[in-house]
Amino acid sequence: MPLSVGIIGIIVAFVLMNYLVYKGLNVVLTATLVTFIIVLTSGLSIGEAWNAGMGGVGALLGILGPIIMFGAVLGMFYTKSGAAASLADALVKPFINAKNMKKRIIGCLAMIFILRIIIGLAGIDNMAIMYTMLAIAAGVFAKCGIPRKYLNVLLMVAGTCGTLVPGAPMS
Repeated sequence: MPLSVGIIGIIVAFVLMNYLVYKGLNVVLTATLVTFIIVLTSGLSIGEAWNAGMGGVGALLGILGPIIMFGAVLGMFYTKSGAAASLADALVKPFINAKNMKKRIIGCLAMIFILRIIIGLAGIDNMAIMYTMLAIAAGVFAKCGIPRKYLNVLLMVAGTCGTLVPGAPMS
């Protein structure tokens, strides 16, 4: 197939993945669906593409599995001990009584960004801290009245910014 069809397939898959995840479809199912769109529009063999992809996923999980497990355990400890709720209270405290809703939301989101940048500067791996940040950010969102559907975007952007700060050990 022509190169332009493959590029259009990648663009369609990117837009479709964002839309379907935003609408609440399972991320794994969505990723599998858009992968098949890319494979079909690129003219690749489905069997070969599947085998190559699954080999890559296995290797990636072998490397990232322990990091993800550590992060999940750390997040569970923060949630069960009340540390995540306590951090969420501390982050929203300066802005919770703001009369202007926009100021409250922007202030709370800025506090999550600042916390994530500090964690990035401390050198904690982005995958390991993501579950803990999820618990903290969910508490902040609940206290500020921000819809939870924006939580994933905030965590991905804040995590990326936290590791891209000049001098961060993870960059």
